[in-house]
Amino acid sequence: VIVLLFAAAAAAVVPGPSTAQGPGSAGQDAIPANPKLAWSLNQLLFAYDGGGAAGVQAFSDASAVEVQDGTVAVTIHATPQAIQEISASIPDFGGEIHGAYGPRLVAHVPIDALVPLAQLEQVALITEPRRPVLLEPEVGRYTTEGLVASNAPAWHTAGNQGAGVRIAVIDAGFTGYANLLGSDLPGSVVTYDWTGTGMGGSTHGTACAEIVHDMAPLAAIYLHKVNFTTDLGQAVDQAIADGVDVISMSLGWTIDGPGDGTGFLSNIVKKARQNGVFFATAAGNEAGETWHGTYQNYGDGHHQWAPGVWINELTDYLYAGELIRIGLHWDDWSGTGQDYDLELYRWNGAGWTLETASRNRQSAGYATPEEWIGIYAPLGGTYGIAVNRHSATRDVCFRVLAPKMGELGHFSAGRNLTFPADAAEAISAAALDVKTPYPLESYSSRGPTMGPGGACTGGSTKPDLGGYANVSTVSYGPSFFDGTSSATPHVAGAAALVIGALPTYSPGQVQSFLEQRALDQGPPGKDNAYGSGRLYLGTPPNGGNTPPSISGLPDQVLAMNSSQDPAIDLWTYARVAESSTSDLTFAIDNAPT
Repeated sequence: VIVLLFAAAAAAVVPGPSTAQGPGSAGQDAIPANPKLAWSLNQLLFAYDGGGAAGVQAFSDASAVEVQDGTVAVTIHATPQAIQEISASIPDFGGEIHGAYGPRLVAHVPIDALVPLAQLEQVALITEPRRPVLLEPEVGRYTTEGLVASNAPAWHTAGNQGAGVRIAVIDAGFTGYANLLGSDLPGSVVTYDWTGTGMGGSTHGTACAEIVHDMAPLAAIYLHKVNFTTDLGQAVDQAIADGVDVISMSLGWTIDGPGDGTGFLSNIVKKARQNGVFFATAAGNEAGETWHGTYQNYGDGHHQWAPGVWINELTDYLYAGELIRIGLHWDDWSGTGQDYDLELYRWNGAGWTLETASRNRQSAGYATPEEWIGIYAPLGGTYGIAVNRHSATRDVCFRVLAPKMGELGHFSAGRNLTFPADAAEAISAAALDVKTPYPLESYSSRGPTMGPGGACTGGSTKPDLGGYANVSTVSYGPSFFDGTSSATPHVAGAAALVIGALPTYSPGQVQSFLEQRALDQGPPGKDNAYGSGRLYLGTPPNGGNTPPSISGLPDQVLAMNSSQDPAIDLWTYARVAESSTSDLTFAIDNAPT
């Protein structure tokens, strides 16, 4: 039972811009805030209490917090059972549910309902929804050059084109997909919009689907548009219900757990694998955009990135209005109250100006060791990141991720995978240039994962395979689609060919097949840059068999796959070729070479 306790929202004091010439005054203010609300939502309440609708509008224009008609988009964190109860009460708060999955509920709620919602005993935490990052660095009829590089044409010639296999492409937008049906995409696709905003928004997903179709031209394709993490859960559940064999997802989230293969997103990937789905995801493009290590005191509470350095500069010049996204997480998932803050500064020509900060109060009960900043750059210029220890009894291991803003002035080698590329059940794709000698792209995220609980030691080897970048698609043009975004659908399409040829294989067996045939690059064996090596399918399993001739199907020759049970082989291809009621006669010449 939910008891509704409405009370006036307590104002959260939020510091305005500082003109401090050094770090002395930055991040030291004791800020009263609701410990169940993410700092950005406390900032929103401050703007609401101090300026009403005008204050909210000004805050919304400057930040990435989604506010519309007096409501704000939030993610409510609770137990799965409590989420069901909270969902029933959202209309009583004047809110509207977007979607729920497991321990998370995304809804639009009135701003003045934030504190009453946080007062519910069942609610653990309320944050702004986390959105994915499209994992390409930047941005006629084309076929990906990765087709030849992976030796997929040999499989096509042998009759392995993904017939009977179902592939789900999960992405943030599929602009223009309808114009490619019957040419660079199958004649028809199944679409799901989990965002409620239509299938458009970006050509990114369309380009990924093009590559999947190039690799496995007879596979059925399902397009899922997602935005929030709960959308991903719903998309995966639907894919399982649809009997999908392969998922291709070229998206990554900046923060979502310790980075050790556990957490909300990792659990979604694990569920897919447990239901027989091969889940290919992008490793990330954050090789120069993350830092991990143990906190060192600069002397005033700020972290020292290098001797005498308390600001980690973003090397790209940021233009006014450019989106800034920065995540911070550390190894205190057991909840001992280690409390660190994330701060964003801008160089004003003479010193560093504090623009904004995230000051979740873990020491007061905030549930996760995470901080998040999402704003639009107020002015063009050079920006920098600082991490400040608010209250802690030990020096934690932490990681900062700052995607799509150029390299950090101080970045770490390795442990820069996005989420959920850290999941053990995910087949994470690195990005290799499609042109020989297939070098690793400099931005391609490296492993290993973070150690248990987000530790700076230990962790699992990632990524798993190297896919292809700098390839051609209709959506992006010749040789222009890159990043681990383009690498991932090559791996997914290759998996579809293996499943089509070896339909009894489990996702683990398909992964082993691909990793064993990959061409090793980098250090011998599986490593944290190339994984098991460059994607290469090798000789198709049925390459030594002559295709069976089939009467009653004019102008059709279908190759037999390599199952050990010939009845399964014939049934599989008959099912693809004709309806189940058709009369077919088969003349089989099995002549292995």
